[in-house]
Amino acid sequence: MSENISSSSSSNLSLQTPPPSSLNSPTPSLVRCFEITVGTHIFAAVSCSYVLLFLPLCIFILHLGLQRLRRDRSAATSSLDVFTYNIIAMEMVGVLGCSLYSCSIYMQAPMVKLVGIYIVSTITAGQMMFHTLTCFERYLAVIHPVFYLGLKKAGGERLRNISIGFAWGLSFGWIGVTAQSSPNFPTIALAVLLTSSFLVTSYFSLSVLLALTRPGPGEVGRDRADQLKRRAFHTIATITGALTLRFGAQLLCFVLEVSGVLSGSASCVALLSGISLCVPSSYVLPLLFLHRDGKLPCFNTKLIQAET
Repeated sequence: MSENISSSSSSNLSLQTPPPSSLNSPTPSLVRCFEITVGTHIFAAVSCSYVLLFLPLCIFILHLGLQRLRRDRSAATSSLDVFTYNIIAMEMVGVLGCSLYSCSIYMQAPMVKLVGIYIVSTITAGQMMFHTLTCFERYLAVIHPVFYLGLKKAGGERLRNISIGFAWGLSFGWIGVTAQSSPNFPTIALAVLLTSSFLVTSYFSLSVLLALTRPGPGEVGRDRADQLKRRAFHTIATITGALTLRFGAQLLCFVLEVSGVLSGSASCVALLSGISLCVPSSYVLPLLFLHRDGKLPCFNTKLIQAET
């Protein structure tokens, strides 16, 4: 659930009206889509799917993490797993915010709606940051492996924890940005955030994918090395596709809405389509985590191990 966007008139964006999407993004022009019968039912269905399917998945993964910690407190947790835990925690906050907003539509409760908006706003920037950190981690591991290994030995965990603290601080700070812009919505700040996140994650991911398609020094003819790289390529390609849908769909909807190219029912169709395209990215990292952990027996558990 993450950051969606826009307003047909950026000078008249009211914080009392915008609803968060299933992807945790308040967007004022969505109000007319969600408060008509079809839009209301679509948003309610998406919210219910997250509560019934995604929330139990998140709880299960956090439970697995706690079990690992109890079994061996001295064992180091990989940065990718730590980032996954934090992303899942933010997603759970988003489920709460979206559920409150969905209920407020049927209850006609403006205060509940406002609470839902502010809950969702806490994770808008943070989720982008964690996805960027995850892509950066893989970028360093593949493109600069020597530096990456040296960094892990020399205070890498401290830097990781500082990055996590910064991401959560950015999340809560976004509430201030939202409140400061009230009664208008911070469209410029959100546009800059979305654009920069999309460009940075795309650069990291594409660099990794290109590197994995080239043979490394001494790797020509080594079947096992090629097999591991192929598995890693499939994993990162899956993540890249999901993030492209997430950021790209939101950014496209934002541009279309602000530009005024679409209006009326066409605008609603575009915005609701953007929300639907963002849904898969919420499930990708949790499912890959379970796959690596061997909790998805319907797949070959060796496929994702190259990521670790």
